Amino acid sequence: MSLKKIFLNLLSIIKKYKIIFIFLNILFISLYFLFINLQEAINIFTTLKLLVPFLFSVKIFFLTLFDYSTLTKLSTLILVALTIFSSAILFTLFFALWQKTKELNPCQKEPWKLFIGFLGMSFSVLGFNCLACASGLLISILSFFGLASYLLYLPLQGQEIGFLGIIMINIMNYILLKRIINPNVC
Repeated sequence: MSLKKIFLNLLSIIKKYKIIFIFLNILFISLYFLFINLQEAINIFTTLKLLVPFLFSVKIFFLTLFDYSTLTKLSTLILVALTIFSSAILFTLFFALWQKTKELNPCQKEPWKLFIGFLGMSFSVLGFNCLACASGLLISILSFFGLASYLLYLPLQGQEIGFLGIIMINIMNYILLKRIINPNVC
């Protein structure tokens, strides 16, 4: 299958499920800021609610929650953008495969198996490809052997792991796209 055909199929699927794709991008951006800034936003909110009016403290809470000052390095910005975009494509392809499977096999007796598989894949993508979790998982494994500080010697201080995660997500996107084009349904 040529790269041009794969890309055109991907564009047609994203065009067909455009609303889901846009919703997932917004959701993943919100989740990123929620995971990164939530503790700081709560601390500021609890401090300010005693000093200023409630609506002003809520406004400051949301400004702090969606503060993008963590994205000052270009490599971090690229990593976050590629992770969010690739993950949105992945989940859109999951939905497209689910719809295609449902069309080809309408009398599927156990749809809960597909849902459980989808749920497991979702948690694995979110758990191992977010910036904080993947580095934290690798650091905990390396620290067991006393090697965690060696991540600082890498050129991007461990962000290479995130880029490796993006490559893995896109390999999964390729596999899902091939399966959507040629579904294996009994």
